[in-house]
Amino acid sequence: MSTDPVSRPVDAPLNRTRPNLEIAMANKPQRKEEEKFVVRLPAGMRDRIAIKARVNSRSMNAEIVHRLERATELEVELERAHQVIDRLLSGSKATTAEALESRT
Repeated sequence: MSTDPVSRPVDAPLNRTRPNLEIAMANKPQRKEEEKFVVRLPAGMRDRIAIKARVNSRSMNAEIVHRLERATELEVELERAHQVIDRLLSGSKATTAEALESRT
């Protein structure tokens, strides 16, 4: 009988001398579809990311993904803040113009 996990009959006993890869792969959680993208980092940035990842108990990949997601969230928040500021300033300008007109 072969010890190869792929050719092993289903009812055959497991080979306990090495991990059963067939079972390990079957029990591995399925990941969402992922894309691989290679990035060239400026000198020193890899070390800074590695330090931050270690401090945050993340892998470097998880740290980079977290920071990209957070940057996107912050861009949306910043755009909302700019809209609020624009509304406040336009209301302030209108109020100032009305006050100046009422004085004359």
